Amino acid sequence: MPMILLALLLWLLAINAITFATFAWDKSCARRRAWRVPESRLLLLAFIGGWPGAKFAQRRLRHKTVKMPFARQLNNVPPWQILVLGCGLILWASSGMRDLNGLVTSVFAQEEQRPLPRRFGPGS
Repeated sequence: MPMILLALLLWLLAINAITFATFAWDKSCARRRAWRVPESRLLLLAFIGGWPGAKFAQRRLRHKTVKMPFARQLNNVPPWQILVLGCGLILWASSGMRDLNGLVTSVFAQEEQRPLPRRFGPGS
């Protein structure tokens, strides 16, 4: 699996777990009448990749299902993600940086590959 796809998969797993946990924390705060997590933060977590975790938490925990402005905004996250991703792909394609290997190498710089010592060679 290419390194960029592995990094993306790990990001999505982490951000969805964090988003679910944040929704659960907010639900707990709501029950205790404590300080709540701002809706803008919940929406930001959904926007940066945690939308599936947010929707799962919303249904599983029955949290923020009655508050229609928030529910509507949460349902509008995927179209915005597609729009931003599409614009990003257009900019990326027009920049001339079409080589993903170059991108991966620059993002995840690896150590220099040193030649292995010869164990068996002439005169051994």
